[in-house]
Amino acid sequence: KPVSQIATRGAGPISEVLKALVAQGGSVIDTWPRNAANDAELGKVINQPGLRDALFVTSKIDKVGKQAGIEQFRETQRLYRRKHLDLLQVFSLTDVETQWPNLKDFKAAGEVRYIGVTVSTASLYEPLERFVKKEKPDFVQVNYSITERDAEQRILPMMQDLGIAVIINRPGKIRATRGWRLQLLRSAVVCEHRSPELKTTRAGPFALPASSTPGFSLCNGAE
Repeated sequence: KPVSQIATRGAGPISEVLKALVAQGGSVIDTWPRNAANDAELGKVINQPGLRDALFVTSKIDKVGKQAGIEQFRETQRLYRRKHLDLLQVFSLTDVETQWPNLKDFKAAGEVRYIGVTVSTASLYEPLERFVKKEKPDFVQVNYSITERDAEQRILPMMQDLGIAVIINRPGKIRATRGWRLQLLRSAVVCEHRSPELKTTRAGPFALPASSTPGFSLCNGAE
């Protein structure tokens, strides 16, 4: 919401969230293209002194078609004011057979450090399994929380066995009764990655995208 509300509230809230994130030892800002006006303002924020070199910036490709995917990445580079991104992922395996070669080309050219794919529903776990066995991405992103635990059955153990890093999506999602909604303020990267610099199993801190107030957007994790 801090990013989606830039048009109405300005870039101040997301700037404060990211400064608090970095101050607490966090670095990952997981994004995907929204609209050019919002992303341009976000680009200004993530290049502020104290943030530019401290953040691990991710984005996604959700287009169909080779050229459309290339153009979306070029637009992200332009709006984020970054020639290099830390992680680029194919969103929900969208046209992955076409987009994955694009991502490999971007990585080979040094324009992204890591590449991966995301899924947000258990219905995509089987194609995800087939894909990672074939391509061995650097990262995968899946939903995982107290009320979305399907990933722990096969996906998380498989990623651990293959040495693929995992980003947890919606770690605080809890379905509660009588209209109450509780957010768990904890997340963890649960798999050991092949790269030595990512060999860690670690909790937070992380940013909750649903809040524009730093105090509600961050938690302190522990090794």
